[in-house]
Amino acid sequence: HDQATPEERERIRRAAHREANLLQGVRDHGLIGYCDLLEGERGPALSFDYHADALTLDRWLAERESILSHEDAYDLLDKIAQAVRRAHNHRLIHRALSPQSILCLPQPNNPGAVPEIKLINWQTAQSQAQTRMTMGTLHIDSLIDDRAAVYCAPEAMTDPEYVEGTADVFSLGCLAWRLFAGEPPAKTHLSVCRILQEQGGLKLSAAVDGVSAELERLIFNATQGAVGRRSSIDTFLDDLEEVFNDLAGDRPENLATDPLQAHKGEQLRDDERRTLYTVVAKLGRGASAVAYRLSAGDDQSKAKTLVAKIALGPEHGDTIDAEYGILSKLASPGHPNIVQANHVTTIMGHRALILSDAGECLAARLRSHGGLQYDMLQRLGEDLLGIVDYLERIGEFHRDLKPDNLGIAQAGKNKQQTLIAFDFSLARAPLEKLHVGTRGYIDPFLTSRKTPKGQSPRYDTAAERYAAAITLYEMTTASLPAWVDGIGKEVSEPGLDPSATLRLQSDRFPAPVRDSLSAFFHKALHRNTDARFDNAREMWHAWIQVFHDANTISSTSEAIPDDQVTTETPLVDLGLSQNALQLLERLGVTRLQGLLQLRRNDYYYIKGVTNQTRQEIKQEKHRWAKHFPDIEEADLATFGGGSASFIGTVHSNDEQGGLTDLSIDWCLERILEEEPHDSRSGTYLRDLLGLGANLGPWPAIIDVARHHDVAQPSVNVPYLKVRQRSWKRSHTLEAIRDNIHQLITAHHGVITLEEAADALLAQRGSSENAIALRRRKTIAVLRAGVDNENDMAEPRFQAIRSQDRVFLVTDPEWARYAGRLGAIADDLVAQLPPPSAGRVLEALRTVPCPSTSDGGPGMLDARRQMALAAAASSNAALSTNRQELYPKGLPAADALRLASGALSGLKVLTVAEIQTRVRDRYPEAELLPGRPRLDTLLSDAGLDLEWFPDAQPDPGHPDIRGAYARRLSKGSGMSGSYSMFSTTSRSRTYHAPRDEDADAVAHCHERLQAALTARAFLVLQTPPALALLAAAAIQNAFPALRSIDCDRWLIDHLQAIAANRRVTWPIVLKADAAVEGTRDWENLQRLVSEALGPPGKPSSNLQALTSSNEPLLITNPGLLARYGRTDIIDFLRDSAGTADGPPGVWILVPNGNPGPQPVIDHTAVPIFGASQALVLPKAWVAAYRSEYAKETSC
Repeated sequence: HDQATPEERERIRRAAHREANLLQGVRDHGLIGYCDLLEGERGPALSFDYHADALTLDRWLAERESILSHEDAYDLLDKIAQAVRRAHNHRLIHRALSPQSILCLPQPNNPGAVPEIKLINWQTAQSQAQTRMTMGTLHIDSLIDDRAAVYCAPEAMTDPEYVEGTADVFSLGCLAWRLFAGEPPAKTHLSVCRILQEQGGLKLSAAVDGVSAELERLIFNATQGAVGRRSSIDTFLDDLEEVFNDLAGDRPENLATDPLQAHKGEQLRDDERRTLYTVVAKLGRGASAVAYRLSAGDDQSKAKTLVAKIALGPEHGDTIDAEYGILSKLASPGHPNIVQANHVTTIMGHRALILSDAGECLAARLRSHGGLQYDMLQRLGEDLLGIVDYLERIGEFHRDLKPDNLGIAQAGKNKQQTLIAFDFSLARAPLEKLHVGTRGYIDPFLTSRKTPKGQSPRYDTAAERYAAAITLYEMTTASLPAWVDGIGKEVSEPGLDPSATLRLQSDRFPAPVRDSLSAFFHKALHRNTDARFDNAREMWHAWIQVFHDANTISSTSEAIPDDQVTTETPLVDLGLSQNALQLLERLGVTRLQGLLQLRRNDYYYIKGVTNQTRQEIKQEKHRWAKHFPDIEEADLATFGGGSASFIGTVHSNDEQGGLTDLSIDWCLERILEEEPHDSRSGTYLRDLLGLGANLGPWPAIIDVARHHDVAQPSVNVPYLKVRQRSWKRSHTLEAIRDNIHQLITAHHGVITLEEAADALLAQRGSSENAIALRRRKTIAVLRAGVDNENDMAEPRFQAIRSQDRVFLVTDPEWARYAGRLGAIADDLVAQLPPPSAGRVLEALRTVPCPSTSDGGPGMLDARRQMALAAAASSNAALSTNRQELYPKGLPAADALRLASGALSGLKVLTVAEIQTRVRDRYPEAELLPGRPRLDTLLSDAGLDLEWFPDAQPDPGHPDIRGAYARRLSKGSGMSGSYSMFSTTSRSRTYHAPRDEDADAVAHCHERLQAALTARAFLVLQTPPALALLAAAAIQNAFPALRSIDCDRWLIDHLQAIAANRRVTWPIVLKADAAVEGTRDWENLQRLVSEALGPPGKPSSNLQALTSSNEPLLITNPGLLARYGRTDIIDFLRDSAGTADGPPGVWILVPNGNPGPQPVIDHTAVPIFGASQALVLPKAWVAAYRSEYAKETSC
C-alpha cells in the first residue's frame, strides 16, 4: 500500500468501504463473517471471522483434485449454489465469483469430507437493495486478476452498474466446468467471450468425454451469452438436482444417507414418530437449517405435502425449538395467513420442525413474472397487511418480512391463492439488534429514532411496517424503491443523509391506482415515523381504499346504451370492473370483439384471478354474444382486427317506417335529393355539409364563399331556401334531430362533433367501406340535423365552434366548460408518466359544471368528464381501456414502456402482437417500429425479451416465423426452444374441474370458513328471491352464528319506545309512510335515533347486541337504509373481531344485481374493499339449503 499511487489508494479505499457497506448486518453461514472496518495510517482494513485451517477453492482443489469424485464435485457445487441463492435472498450480487472467492472449511468431525464453504471477496459486489450503488461504481477488472476474470459474466465485466443475479449464475456454470472438467473453461476472459459468440454458451462435451445430457444442459443454460436466456439461480439448482439423479443412477436403498444432503425421491426417517417422509424438493439451506418439501404417506398421489426445517447441527436445535415456540403462540387464536407448525421432532439425529406447506415462494414468482397483476396485488397486499396487523395486535414481530419469506398457497379445489408468512426464526432476536433482517427491508431511520434519555434505539412496530411497505412496493414493481440526495444520486444510508428523499418508479404502478399508490408509499416509507401510518390496521385500510377508489371510479361511470355498442367499443365503456378490465388487458383484449372471440381456457385458469372476476367476464361475454351471434371464438393472436358490426343496423327505403333504423347513406340521399349534384346550389350545399374535396368538416359559410370566390349571400341564400323548402318538414331530419338530442342529453348536455359522429354512426350504420368517407358522410348528416333544429321555433340544441373544435350543446355554457376541461387535459399530458385517473379527475373537478335548465348544478360522471376533456383538448387522448390521459403522438419508446404490463400475458410475442397490444392501449401514440429498432426499444423499456428468428409462434401458420420470448424454460436448449414456441403460448393444456358448480361451492365455503376463523366482517349478497333460503343455508352450514333479524330487532325496540311514550303503533306506521322532511317523518327519526343512538354514538341496546361472544349473522337490514342509518353498519364492521365485540359479523343483503359494491335499496353498504364482500352462488345456497331441508323434513 505504501508503494501505491494516490489513484490506487483511492480505488482500494472505495473497495474496502463498498465491501463493509454491503456486508454490514448480513449474518449467514455461507458468507464470510464481517466484523468491522478499521481506519489506520496505512488506509482502511476489513476484519472478518478467522478460520485458521480454511483454504480458497483453487488451493483446496490443488490438494484434493486427484481424489475428487463426480459425487464430491456435485456436493461442492450444490453448496456453492445454495450460498449464492442465500446471498441473492440478502439482495447481494457477487459479480466476480471464482475459486479465489470461495473459502473451504473442513468439517470438524469429518475433515476428509466435502468441506463447508463461505463466499468471500465482496469488494466487486453490488446490492439489489438499491438500483445503483452510489459509493462510486468500480470496474471488476480493476479488482480481480486474470484467473478470476475467466469465471465472470461478460456483462458484469463491461457494465460496472450491472446488478442482475444471472451474472452469478454464469459464474456457477463456469465453476461447474472447473469441477467436472478439472480445468477452467478458457485461459482468458476474452477466450470465453469468443466461445460464447461461436456456440452461444459453454459446452462441456467439447472438452470432456462421456458428458451426460443433464450436465451438458446445466452448464450450457447457465453460461449462455444472451442474459435473457440464461438460467435463474432457482432453475440452476433444479437442473443440478437432475445431474445428481443421473450420477446416482438406480439406488436400491431409498433412505437418504445424510439428512442435510437429501435429494428428490429419497426418504427421511422421523426418529420419534417412526415414520418416513419422501423428499419432493429441496427448498434451500439457511444459517441454521436446511428445508425440504416432503410428502407423508405411502400413496404419493394422495400424500399430504409438508415442509421440514432440519437443524444443521446440535448447536442449532434451540433455534428450531424457539421458532416452534413462537409459531405455537401465534396459533392461538391463529391467523389463516401464517404458516402452521405441526410439531417438532428428530429426523435422523437432527432436530426438525414440521410445518404446513406455504406454497410457491413470492420472491420466485416476482423474479419469473414481474410485479403482480392488479387483482392479485390487491388481494395479496391485503393479506400481507392483515398479517402485520395481527402480529401488531398480539405484540409480536416477524423481523424479516420480505418476498423470500412469503408463500403463495393454493386453497381449495379452485386453487384460490392466498399469502402465507413463514420463517419466524428471527422473531425472538433482541430488539436492541437493529440490523437483524435483510438489507433493503430494514428501516434505515431506525437508528435515528428519538428515544428517552439514556436509552438506545430498539426495533419497533414502525420498522415492521416499513418492511411490509417495501414488500408491497416489490409486489407492485418487482423492484425496490431508492433514496436519492439533492442531485438525484442514490444514497446507501438515507438515515444519515437529511437530504435523502424517496424515489418511486410510479410509471410501473397500475394506471388506475398510480397516484393513490404513490401517496400510499410516500406515507408508509416517510423518514419521519410521525408522518407514517399510526398502525397496521390504518395501513391496511389505506391499502384497501387505494383499490376501492379506483374500482368506484370504474363502477360509477355510466355504460353507454346497448344500441350504441359496436364490436369496436372499448370494454371500459361497458361498465366492467377494474379487476376484469386489468385481466382482459393482460390478455391483449381491449374491445368488445376481442371479448367475444375469447375462449374460456384463455382466461379461466390464469393464476391469481378470483372466481368472481372469471364469472364477470363469462357473463359479459354471454350477454354480448346474443347481440353479435356471428362473432366466433378465435386465437388470442387475432384480437384487435376486423371491421365493426352494429346493433340494429337496418337499411330501409321506407321513410314512413322505422326511421331510427335508417342508414347514414340513405339519410344523406334524402337530404341531398332536392338539389341536383351538378348545380351550383347543389355544390354549395355539399360543401357546407363538409362533403367537398377541399374543405374540412363543418365549414363556415364564409369559408365556402371564399373557396368559390363569391359573396356570402351567393352561398347563404340557396342554403336557406333548401332548409325552408325541403328540410323543415322532412321526417328523415326529424328523426336525425331526435337522435342528436338524445345523444347530447345522454352525454349530459355537451358532446364533441367527433363523438357525435361516432355515436350516430354506431346507431345507424353505413354501407361505406372507407373509414374517412364514412365519417364525412355522418358529419354531413349531423350538420343538416343541427341547422334544421336551428330553424325550429324553440331549438333544443345548437352547435358552438370553439377554436378548432365544434361542440353540440344544450347551452353555450357547456361549450365553454368543455374548452376549459380540454385546456386542463393538455396541461396534464405535458408530463410523463401520464397522470392517473384519480389525479385527472381531481384537476377536472376544479372546473364547476354549468347549471341545468332547472337551475340546479350540473354533474358529469367520471368517465364522461375524462372523455370530454380528451375530446375537447388539442393534444390529449384517452387510452382505450384504462381511462388514462396521454399525449397524442406519444413517442414509441414511452408508449412501449408505459404499456409494458400489456405484454405480460404471453411468454411468446410476435412483432405484430407487440405493436397491436401497445396500439390498443395508446391508439394515438407513435406507431412502434419493426425489427431491429424494436429490439432496442424493448431493451430500453426493461423488457426481458429475446428474438428467435426461426421460431414458429403459431403452428396453424407455418409460414410465419420469428418471435420474441422470455427466458427459456427449464431444460430447454437451443434446439428445444422452437418446440416451446409451438406449444407453450398457443396450445395451453389445462386440467379443468369436472364440476364448475362444485368448485364454486367449495370456493365460497372456504371464504366463509376463513372469515369465521379470522373473526371478520363480511357482507353476503344474494338475489332477493333466495334471501330466506340463503339465511337458512348459512345457519345450517355455520350453526355457531347467532342470527338476528335487523328489521325485527329495530321494530321491537321502536314499539317499546313508542309504548313508553304512549304513542300508538298506527301513528308510527303513518309517520313511516310520510314524505321525508315532513313533521311526521322527523318525529319517526327521533324514535329511530333513540333506538339506535345518534350517528357515531350507538345506543346501549346496540352496544348490548355487539357485546355477544358469538359471531353474528344480520339479516333483513332494509330499514337501516330506509332511515338513512347505514352508519350502524360502520359500527358493526368496526366492532367485529375486537376484544369487546363479537367474533365476526356477517350481514346478508338481498341484492338484485350483486357486484363488487353491495347495496341496500340503492344505498351503498360501507365496506373496505372486495375482501369484505362475497356473492353467495346459487349452487352453494342450494347445497347447504338441501341439507337443511333434509334435516327439517325428518
